[in-house]
Amino acid sequence: MLAIRSQNKMFLGEYFEVGIVKNDIRGYVNGNFTILGEYATKERALEVLNEIQLQIQSCTSFDKMQGPTRTFMQPVFEMPDK
Repeated sequence: MLAIRSQNKMFLGEYFEVGIVKNDIRGYVNGNFTILGEYATKERALEVLNEIQLQIQSCTSFDKMQGPTRTFMQPVFEMPDK
């Protein structure tokens, strides 16, 4: 699961699945989807999906306790404009 901010900046959510339909990248939760980005070609959409995969592989969330304060940080992938 990864937090993703949509291309138009109107959606920020955690998605269990991300996939390409035509030139769109969609994020899925419980069978419902959000269009996260629209690209000129299917090839560009695949490049962005590859970037999302790299973000998942390279970033980890962390949970830190400092006294009574708990901090949880999770990376957010921002969909590119083009």
